[in-house]
Amino acid sequence: MGLPIPNSKLAMWLFLGTEIMFFTGLIGSYIVLRFGSPGWPTDPAVTHINILAGGVNTFVLICSSYLVVLSHERLGRGRIGQAQLALLGALLLGVAFLGIKSVEYRGKFEHGILPGQIPETDRESMQQVSQRLDAASRQWLGRLIPEGTSSVEKQKLLEEKQSADSGETVAEFSAWSDFELARTVIRDRVAAESVSLGADPHAATTPGETAHFSSVEQALEQGGVRGAIDWLHHEPRFASASAGVHVTQPIKYGNLFASLYFLLTGIHALHVIIGLFLFLTILLRGPFLKISAMTYLENVGLYWHFVDLVWIFLFPLIYIL
Repeated sequence: MGLPIPNSKLAMWLFLGTEIMFFTGLIGSYIVLRFGSPGWPTDPAVTHINILAGGVNTFVLICSSYLVVLSHERLGRGRIGQAQLALLGALLLGVAFLGIKSVEYRGKFEHGILPGQIPETDRESMQQVSQRLDAASRQWLGRLIPEGTSSVEKQKLLEEKQSADSGETVAEFSAWSDFELARTVIRDRVAAESVSLGADPHAATTPGETAHFSSVEQALEQGGVRGAIDWLHHEPRFASASAGVHVTQPIKYGNLFASLYFLLTGIHALHVIIGLFLFLTILLRGPFLKISAMTYLENVGLYWHFVDLVWIFLFPLIYIL
């Protein structure tokens, strides 16, 4: 005597039971941290959460689950070609889901929404500016002085170039030297106890708005650190070197948010990839696919429906609430 189901289906349900406990722990931890952190970032303009993309992905997964059910039904009727076509559609929709998710991830990378890289206070934001200015200065100097030059030789070479009268390289050294002075001035302001972010971080700044700044000191005085960075961007000599230097808006609990976002969506995306490989194992059987494969397809379908269900929980928790 035994359960009236195949051993493979019983094993799949046992596996899904462990998966339910796994995701329950993850989602439960997210809920506790999310609602236990007053001031959690929810503005899409700050977190760069794309609600539309998340909604489209939800629709894509629901449609893919329907196609898996349709494939199982067609296989049961012996219509092998239609079953394969429906399963291929589910596979393509799964790939589309990952494609949309990769676009979302790219947006997070472009805006610096990454664990451990988000300033959560004005002070941290300003310290990040100092680090970016230092990196920009080192990269610029690295292009002017051969790598591996000792500190003594470097200082001697700098003095020689700065004391020369003409030449393109000399002009480049002179521009770097002026950039160093501006960097020092900005760093001194950042190191002060009272730090001003300056203009609204969402306000667009055009060259005309900073044209009246004749020096970095004036830009600091009138626009704060943000105004000084804008001045560097619009100063022709410094525009290239300062392209990667910007003031990142502080996000309270930003690093915790980014960590949970990538953890939950990343683990779910890994499950989607596994599901796609399972679809491939069925499709690659081609003409040899028989009705006897219904149990295997049903087990794969159970797994895929579970992956779909998990996303239905993740979407409102991460994207809407």
